Amino acid sequence: MLQTGNNIFDTDHDGKVIGTLLDDAPAGIRNDGRLVITPLIARQILDMFRYSSNRKISQPHVRLLAYDMAQGSWLPGSQLAFCKLPNGRLVLVNGNHRMHAVILANTAIEFQICVNAVGSEDEINAAYFRHDFAVRSRSIETLAASAQLADGLGVSKEHASAAVKAAVFVHSGLKFITGVNQSPEIRSADGKITAVLGWKGEIQEYGRIIEIADRDLRRRLRAQGVFGCALVTLRYQPQKATAFWAGVAESGSTPAKDPRRTLNVHLSRAQVQTITEYSLVTAMAWNAWYRRSHLELVRASKNSVFKLLGTPFAKGN
Repeated sequence: MLQTGNNIFDTDHDGKVIGTLLDDAPAGIRNDGRLVITPLIARQILDMFRYSSNRKISQPHVRLLAYDMAQGSWLPGSQLAFCKLPNGRLVLVNGNHRMHAVILANTAIEFQICVNAVGSEDEINAAYFRHDFAVRSRSIETLAASAQLADGLGVSKEHASAAVKAAVFVHSGLKFITGVNQSPEIRSADGKITAVLGWKGEIQEYGRIIEIADRDLRRRLRAQGVFGCALVTLRYQPQKATAFWAGVAESGSTPAKDPRRTLNVHLSRAQVQTITEYSLVTAMAWNAWYRRSHLELVRASKNSVFKLLGTPFAKGN
């Protein structure tokens, strides 16, 4: 058995990882959570504890890491981070490339083992993105457009990038607030990641619905003010919202003065608008649809009041 400060690996006589132990290490065994990882153990970790939405392996990066390891210039003690689900399953969220490098270098390397308890798969996704952001020093814009965020959300990169901005907009109460005036928890990378993952189901559903729209209309439908309203309506009025957004995305069969067609025409013809203008005209169309009213024209003005019927934003702001 391989003992570490977290006591997570159970091995057979040949050093093959055959399971995990979930209790703390016995008294007297203190290695500061450090463990020497051999190529065999690294392969077992990848086989048993792989994160299903890992970004694609960068072979040049693996070769660089492996070179340092093989030359003896790799500093021991870098962290391997695992998430532990309530059922005891472990998932590696930080260290995938290094495990590949250990195998390629064919050498044993000492790592620090960190195990964090989580309650769900969504928390694993959040932990993975946090580690990726911290290690790679990615900007929010780069992270929003990254393949791993899209993979974690199960949507295209374009949709994932727009979803981050929409989630921030929702977090701000469907109001446009400049970065310096945003609440501290949403200004951080961690806060933005947590926010977007909290709307994962609605983000996926909206992506599925608007896929029928042409490319330019999809771009407008992903505007921050529109996308934010879509997330809220899909969560609080899922049946009505599904019908509404499907009609906006494809208005060919909807009659004149149908609010969905009216919004479709407006988005297709309008010049570039502000986030607030987009949200106002979207809310006007949604509210008319919610009331089963006709709507011939949508236009935002300085006196327009934003409200979204059937949602926590129904009272207006």
